[in-house]
Amino acid sequence: IGKTKKNDEFSIPFTPVDLSFDKLVYEVTASTSNETLRLLNEVSGVFKAGRMCALMGSSGAGKTTLMDVIAMRKTSGTI
Repeated sequence: IGKTKKNDEFSIPFTPVDLSFDKLVYEVTASTSNETLRLLNEVSGVFKAGRMCALMGSSGAGKTTLMDVIAMRKTSGTI
């Protein structure tokens, strides 16, 4: 992947990018009925390259769901 240095470390190429999303919606079908549940409702945001970002919210607010959707880790539902 990268060039080997003297002490067996690797140099991995890195390209900084900005990530933005606008009006992101994520819906799933409830397990007990055919009802559609909207887990993320028109969420927008920007992650700037080289900047630290804190994602904060109360328990159950959807922080993990948002990160999973952004990372394309969700295999069910509609984005």
